[in-house]
Amino acid sequence: MMNIDYVALVAGLVGARVPRPNTTGTISGHAAGEPFDRHVYEALKEKHPGQTFRQFEFLNALYSRNSGAVTYAQRHALLDARAVLFLLSRGKESTRSWAETVPFEEKQDDTADVLLTDDQSYEIIDVKTRAMHKKAQPPNIISGYKLAQMCAIMLDNEEYDNLVITYVGIDWEAQGTELVCGRAYFKHLFRTPPARLYINWTAGYQVQVDVAALDQSYSAGVAAWATDYLRHYVASARIWLGKAEAKHIAPFLKYLA
Repeated sequence: MMNIDYVALVAGLVGARVPRPNTTGTISGHAAGEPFDRHVYEALKEKHPGQTFRQFEFLNALYSRNSGAVTYAQRHALLDARAVLFLLSRGKESTRSWAETVPFEEKQDDTADVLLTDDQSYEIIDVKTRAMHKKAQPPNIISGYKLAQMCAIMLDNEEYDNLVITYVGIDWEAQGTELVCGRAYFKHLFRTPPARLYINWTAGYQVQVDVAALDQSYSAGVAAWATDYLRHYVASARIWLGKAEAKHIAPFLKYLA
């Protein structure tokens, strides 16, 4: 896997200053996160030149250097890592219509804020920010359904050693025209016990967690993690579906008899 010194990275983030977003009212969510995730991107790009990309940059570079691949199937075949392909690729029509004159642009819902790769392994980094001294709902870190699909692909293809997903957390406070990082930390998804991941079924099936509090005690490996996550996902879905049926279906069945 990529040799990323996360200890040095987060140490270097503390005290970092980024321009305050030009927004009215409360600074939160994507507005606060974007300048910091770009700061993390630049810091990693300096340490790992040629291996650090925004998600759309990686796809543009991949398709550009393989100009003979023009169909959807040909472009998908450029990436052997199937779980990585699933997480990073765009839709069928977007992939088919890509051209160097009409490259991909960044999307807010891209899985990776930063991607590091040596073409053998892939490290997806997602930067999560929050205002210091303010209570807020834990952030969405990834779609629980997307994560289940990824695990199924890993198990189907026995791909367990080419992907890492890491979250870099940044706690900030506003100082005049800048946002200042007061605390920073990192957590690896596959070291978090899957049962500790809360899936909010009423909010787009999003996994919502406090990144700073993520348990890092899981040590059984990625294959076991994928199975354990699917076990957790299915159990959680059954509870949610049972509650949904009791609320939205059962009370009205007597009128349809």
